[in-house]
Amino acid sequence: MKHAAACLLLLSVLPCAFASGDRSRDDIKRGVAEAVERYVHEVACPGVKVGPHDVMALKGAEGEMERYAVLWSGDADCDGEEGAHIAIASDDGGTFVVDTHMSSPVAEFDGAARFVRRVIDYSAGSLTLEGKAFGPYDMDSPTIPVRFTLRMDEKGNWKLADKIMLPFAL
Repeated sequence: MKHAAACLLLLSVLPCAFASGDRSRDDIKRGVAEAVERYVHEVACPGVKVGPHDVMALKGAEGEMERYAVLWSGDADCDGEEGAHIAIASDDGGTFVVDTHMSSPVAEFDGAARFVRRVIDYSAGSLTLEGKAFGPYDMDSPTIPVRFTLRMDEKGNWKLADKIMLPFAL
């Protein structure tokens, strides 16, 4: 009986022992990717892959909970239209969870680029991203490098606030 009680106590403490501060960056990225992939499999058509390389840490204000952004492409409405989407995840006591209110498709993601490459900046309610947009002569692949800022509106949707074209890299 004492052995069983000790095991239960140990099991209840284990999740706390693996808080994100105690894990390696690779373990964190793997955990976030797994949580987001489970979420995406629930909200999008099959075929979307999410890996650790898709996870970006968002630097918030001092004392804020660590958050992670995962940009994914896929058909969120199963209507045949693929697009760029976002999932925002955090560490909830040793388990990574997706904030569905800040993530596609619940939160609209007004991506100004078809292919988002990386998060440049993050603050509460604002994301600055880089990607590629379609030019007038692009058929299948976008070629115009862009940087755009999205702000969360009063309904919790990510809306385009600013977009600039970047110089082409040679």
